[in-house]
Amino acid sequence: ASDLVRVLTSLRQQAGKKNLKGSKPMLVADERTNSILIGGERAERLQLRAIISHLDTPSEVVGDTHVIYLRYAKAKDLVPVLTGVGKTKNTTDKKAKAAPASSRQPFDIQADESTNALVITAAPTVFRSLKSVIAQLDVRRAQVMVEAVIADVSSDRAAELGVQWLLDGSGGDNPVGAINFGSGSSSISGLAQGAARAAASGSGGTAAALSAIGSGVTIGLGQFSSGTFNFAGLIRALEGEGITNVLSTPNLVTMDNEEAEIFVGQELSIPTGAFANTGGASSSVNPFTTFERKQVGIRLKVKPQINEGDAIRLDIEQTVDGIAGGAAGAGDIITSERSIKTSVLVDDGEMLVLGGLIKDDLVETEQKVPLLGDIPLLGALFRYTSVKKVKTNLMVFLRPTILRTKEDSFKLTRSKYNFIRSEQLRLGEDGVSLMSDESHPVMPEAEEFLELPAPFITRSQQQKRSENQQQDQGAPAKQDSVSIFSDWEDEEGEF
Repeated sequence: ASDLVRVLTSLRQQAGKKNLKGSKPMLVADERTNSILIGGERAERLQLRAIISHLDTPSEVVGDTHVIYLRYAKAKDLVPVLTGVGKTKNTTDKKAKAAPASSRQPFDIQADESTNALVITAAPTVFRSLKSVIAQLDVRRAQVMVEAVIADVSSDRAAELGVQWLLDGSGGDNPVGAINFGSGSSSISGLAQGAARAAASGSGGTAAALSAIGSGVTIGLGQFSSGTFNFAGLIRALEGEGITNVLSTPNLVTMDNEEAEIFVGQELSIPTGAFANTGGASSSVNPFTTFERKQVGIRLKVKPQINEGDAIRLDIEQTVDGIAGGAAGAGDIITSERSIKTSVLVDDGEMLVLGGLIKDDLVETEQKVPLLGDIPLLGALFRYTSVKKVKTNLMVFLRPTILRTKEDSFKLTRSKYNFIRSEQLRLGEDGVSLMSDESHPVMPEAEEFLELPAPFITRSQQQKRSENQQQDQGAPAKQDSVSIFSDWEDEEGEF
């Protein structure tokens, strides 16, 4: 319809130059119904209808090929949808019309990914239907910014108190009796063995024993002399307290109905197996250790779907991994994992708690000598008590925000950009220690950052910038001498 309106309008303009008398009919194309509305005198309307009837005939060319460039949608994603619509429309037209030329017209849709365009070969009626569908599908899709808040507050307290004894009635180096509690450096037997090995090797036994004492307060008493009854006592007291307060706020932006993922963390090497060469000297197998890579950190995976009324359905998978503790070697690394996988419905800009964990552990351990440890007051000399309490509070919150226009995206980008830049400026207020001539790196202002680099800006932008600089200096503007490399210099003339 619009093509015929352009042809008829051109004809009327040519005719109007020769004959200016009479009223001019009005022509309006209705794309929805593919029809033309005519207004004017009856004779002119009849004349235009005759011309339209003559021009509105099936094309003798078998099939018409058109190229449509898309602005927002992916061409390859629209091909299956348009193919289904086109085949249905083509079949309907064949049944409605018995003309053989119409039935022989081909139909094909291809996607050119390099230019993000659709190449459509179809009958005019089918193409008009496809063009209407493309106009409704090729629209700017809304985006969603998902902000997550992970609050992890934990505290742990530990206390130990006990007495250990070592008895020797022969005056030799080996004990004949011991009341041993604990393990490792906290036990009296461990201290005695370390001192004995150090003395046998020629190093100082006392120094070795002192270096093996663990954390806390350790008091030793006793008597050691040749040919007499020897004894040693070890009193150990320890109290520790730790508080952990972790606040993580991962956030990311993704398109509607598109999955996105962000990960911030590190990768650990954990040994999974080892082989030691225990054969003879003729063995050719070298010892080796196998490792496994494991990522630990914060991972957020989300897929939003915007529904009617600005309600957002979110498929969320939130994982928080960390190193819980470790012993001497890498094989003793302990990792903790806290994960949430759920689907929720949240309104635009509203905050929702996804879940959490409140954990309170209390472990009391008491070791004692039977009968002797139960004696009031005196029994404390034959007991070893340890208490450990761990309290964990973990909560995960989430807030989605819809970004429908480019202005919303620009506003969000600008706020995040200015926040990071203000942090850089705050850290750089005191300068660089020991290097007074150096300064902290700072991002440029948002207005400067949003401009294109000098090799990519247009000629008019270069001339306008040159005019503004010359007007600020009080000099007349020059239109013909603009260097493309002049914008690489900053205000101080440095590159």
